[in-house]
Amino acid sequence: MKPILAFHRSGRTYLRYVNARSVLVLLIATATAACSDGDQSVDTQVLTKIDMAAETTPTRRCYRNEYAFEGEPNKADVESLTIEINGVRAVGEYNWLPAFKDHRLGQFEGTVDGQTVTASYEYTQEGRSDVATILIELESEQVVVEGGSPELGLNATIARVDC
Repeated sequence: MKPILAFHRSGRTYLRYVNARSVLVLLIATATAACSDGDQSVDTQVLTKIDMAAETTPTRRCYRNEYAFEGEPNKADVESLTIEINGVRAVGEYNWLPAFKDHRLGQFEGTVDGQTVTASYEYTQEGRSDVATILIELESEQVVVEGGSPELGLNATIARVDC
């Protein structure tokens, strides 16, 4: 867990997750502010520098299972999940594409805590839209999805693949 740093400006409080680089930028900006002639723009510069330093590079992961039909090599049921993680935020798509039935297509958005994503999953299946809460356990070679009522069929273990 990254440390949280609080800033006060114009009566508002800003909270940020910070890393070592952010702390260094803050120290330099604070030293600069202490040496300034009292210009109010220094506060804004400090917040801007910390915002830029606190940004993380998004991580994208892809998962896919294919279940081929015997005697029909061009037909397969497919489960796929793509996730992009940026800090504590995760977004992605989770789809079930059966060869002979209606597809379930959906997007999710949620938060990351360790290797677990808790997300709101909005999907469409058989002409109806719905929302369910799902848990996504990120493992090295697979992802485990759990959520919704059992009859929805959202639970799955899906193998990691190259994006």
